[in-house]
Amino acid sequence: MDTVTMQAQKTAPPDLNCKDKFLIQCTIVPFGATEDDITSDMFAKDSGKYIEEKKLRVVLVAPPSSPVNGDADQDSSNEIHVRKDRVPTGVGNMPPPPRVSEEAKGFETARDLEEDRTDDDIVDRHVENVSDMEPSKDGVQLNLAKDFEELKSRLGIMDSKLSEAKVNIMKLTEERRTNTEEKDLLKKEMEVLKRKMDAKRVEDGFPLLFVCMVALVSVVAGYCIHP
Repeated sequence: MDTVTMQAQKTAPPDLNCKDKFLIQCTIVPFGATEDDITSDMFAKDSGKYIEEKKLRVVLVAPPSSPVNGDADQDSSNEIHVRKDRVPTGVGNMPPPPRVSEEAKGFETARDLEEDRTDDDIVDRHVENVSDMEPSKDGVQLNLAKDFEELKSRLGIMDSKLSEAKVNIMKLTEERRTNTEEKDLLKKEMEVLKRKMDAKRVEDGFPLLFVCMVALVSVVAGYCIHP
């Protein structure tokens, strides 16, 4: 452990705010560890150990019996010496927490108020950004609605065209069936007419049997006439 000597400033700032800060780091050490075992490597963040940090701010407090701008002799009485051989090694020997003056409390309260104002400003800006984004969202929704209506109208047109095509296909199918029936009917009529024409041709000529009978009768008659 190192020795830390705190010496008061010879001339205190007018606002009693000191810019000095101290960083206190705490970590878990093995049971039975001594002062020699405690090194700066134990507080390295890249070692993977859990390290808790706390920053302390220095606040100047004037003694009640003397002004802030006192002599240098009074400043020497404000020195705090932490002796190397009297460093506490256990939890029970830890020094009491430092006292915080009313000025420090006021300073912390003012700082908290400033942080709250900063947070409020961030929230207000976020609300403004959200309010600015609302019109754009409305525009996007309007465009989506228009696109949806356009697609719906296109689907309606395609459905009507599909229905019309189905009707045309049905008409063509019916016409084809009618044409086929008419063709078959014409074929039948042609066959009937052909048969009638063949029968008429037979009726217009002389049958062979009739011709033979006439010839036979003629021969017999001729034989009888000429003895």
